[in-house]
This record gives sequence, C-alpha cells and structure tokens, in this order.
Amino acid sequence: MQIPQHAAARSALNDAAFVLSEAGINNAPGEARLLLEHVLGHRPGYGERLDGATWQRFFELVGQRATRVPLQHVMGIMYFRHLTLHARPGVFVVRPETEWVAQGAIDAAADWVRQGVAPRVLDLGCGSGALGLSIASEVPQSVLTCVDVSEAAVELTAENARFTGVATRVLLADATDPQTLRNALVRAEIPPQFHVIATNPPYVVDPVTQPEAAQDPQLALYGGGADGLERPRAFLAAAVAVALPGATIVMEHAESQGEALVKAAEALGLRGAQTRCDLAGRPRFLQAMA
Repeated sequence: MQIPQHAAARSALNDAAFVLSEAGINNAPGEARLLLEHVLGHRPGYGERLDGATWQRFFELVGQRATRVPLQHVMGIMYFRHLTLHARPGVFVVRPETEWVAQGAIDAAADWVRQGVAPRVLDLGCGSGALGLSIASEVPQSVLTCVDVSEAAVELTAENARFTGVATRVLLADATDPQTLRNALVRAEIPPQFHVIATNPPYVVDPVTQPEAAQDPQLALYGGGADGLERPRAFLAAAVAVALPGATIVMEHAESQGEALVKAAEALGLRGAQTRCDLAGRPRFLQAMA
C-alpha cells in the first residue's frame, strides 16, 4: 500500500471508520477518532494533515483494532473516572459501569474523612487497580491496599499507581480465602482491618461471546456455580473477615444477582445490605455495612 504524504486527517478518519465498521465495531467513528488522537497526542484540528509516518502508525492501530483486539490493548491505556491507566493483555479491562461502584466506595471513604478518620481502603481482586486508585485519588486521605491473586494484575496495579502518582501497597494473595488474605496482610505489616472494601469480583455465568470481552482472563470473568456467585460469595466472606465495625463493603454484580448477594451479605451478619443501580438504572452493586 502506498503511504500518502500530507493526507487530510478527516479523510483518514473516514477511511478508518469504514474499516472498523466493516469489522463489526459499533462506534467505528468514535474509535477511529480515539486512535488518531492517541497517535497525534492531541485532538486533530480542522484541516490538519498527517505526514506519512503518522498515517502509517494510525492505520497500523486501526488494523489491529479491526481484528477485534480490545481498543484499550491497542492503545495501551484505558480511562476510568478521571484517571488514565495503563492496560495490557492478561489483565481485566475495567468497564465504564464500574465507575458507579467506585462512587459508592468514594462516598463511604469521604464519610469517614468527615468523621476525622483517614480511612483504610482495600481493593479486593484489584486487576488494574482502577477501583482502588480512583478511590484514593478522589479521597486523598485514604490509605490504600490492593490485593490480587494474579501476578500480572499486581504488576499492572503497581505500574498504574506509579503512573497516576497514587500511593498504595499492592499484595499478591488469594482474595477468596479469609485466612490467606489476613495472613498476607499481617506479613506485609498491614493491619487486617479496613474502613472501606471495594471489589469487582468475577461474576459472569454464561460463556462470553463478545470478541473483546473474551480476551479478558477467564479467572477475572467467571464467577462459578449455576448463578455465577460461587466466587463473589467467597470474596464477600473475605471482605467481612477484614472489615472494621461500621465498614462499608461494595461489590459489583450482574443485574440478576442482586437479591442473592443481599441474602448472602445478611447471612454473614452485614447490615443495611442493598443493591444500588448504575446510571442506566440497572442493579449494579451490593452495598452493606459491617
């Protein structure tokens, strides 16, 4: 293919949007623009032209995206609330709806600050660190700890903490076993008692068919059991084991899982267990107090 010199940015965007649309990508124009902004480092101006190297790099990324490589992996970054985070294969790509889970935890952490407490916050099964880092960045008095069983996730969370400038301790530990979790915290000289615990555990029931989502690690997707709640229930038990009296626990779940998780929370002695909704009005996360 001949590489054009001084190609109009709007023409390149139109061509890229066509390629992405033909590949079955829903928001093809929007993704084309994001990719070009990523290559340029700025939003293309009206009448802007691309040199040959820029055009070639842009269409290399478009080609990757057209094979249904997740957009976040193509760019190497993802956006969550006000944070820009690194993304890479092997670690769960955080979803926009999880921002509402973060908001629940942020509100809880802010309540502790108003009481004169610097809240100890735990991101349980942290993945990229998106949940915990957003809480600590928006409530800077927070003392954050992030835990995951995946080495790749622990490495990426630590990298994102450095990238965003948010202080955290990151531990490799099984977040589904209460005693293992407590032991890991004690070994790291972190008090195993937290004011706010936030988690987005694996909870998917049916096999994922969407090409991009299917590239997330299975360990981060599937909850286990007929209802997908085998692992979320284990996460919940671990959260209770390290929760201070009065602590808030927030846990993301699927639309159909809210009632069952409320019952699980009540069975563990949690108070005020309720399902809260996202912006679309869909049941999105459990919130309960220890």
